[in-house]
Amino acid sequence: MNNFKSYLFIIISFFTHSVFSQTTIIEDENLQEKKYLELKEKALEEKSVKRFIKGDTLYIYINKSKHTRTWEVYQDYYNNKIDTIINYNYKLKDSSEVGFIYKRYQDFDAMENDKSSIIKKADKDFLKKNKKEILTCKFFKKNRNKEISYLLAMLEQIISSKKVLFIIDENEIKNKRITIRQIKLNRSSNINLMIKI
Repeated sequence: MNNFKSYLFIIISFFTHSVFSQTTIIEDENLQEKKYLELKEKALEEKSVKRFIKGDTLYIYINKSKHTRTWEVYQDYYNNKIDTIINYNYKLKDSSEVGFIYKRYQDFDAMENDKSSIIKKADKDFLKKNKKEILTCKFFKKNRNKEISYLLAMLEQIISSKKVLFIIDENEIKNKRITIRQIKLNRSSNINLMIKI
């Protein structure tokens, strides 16, 4: 009988601990999300954010720098369709990164319908003409001393107001012509951006 009581005690203790742990995790996640929403609200007051809030398109210019990293991946799917994926990452002060991703096909439906992401070519003077809509690495440098979660809340406020994001990679400028690629924010590039997933 004593063994039965011991087992019962262990099972009840385990169950109680498990329920308490899960409740604590949910409370922690809710608190984290609430804090992040407060940061996003505060970020709307930043001059760097206000500058980019208007309009439905944002261009991001990424230049050669020790803070930037780009790499390309080719994935062979079905029907001999190859999806090109290019990752554009910017290193933050804590050595974490914020990333943007270009995919030839945004998803499997787009691939099946052979609907590629937008790629445009333009003359280099496009950069001057659209200066107000181009977020450069200066944004990250200017706000480098801010807390990472706050900086990313600022960035998310800018991006969430846009219907489409494009990237202009300095490495792709050839003969005074630039390549403009449709991209998405890579939420999995930084833990602070994964709260909404």
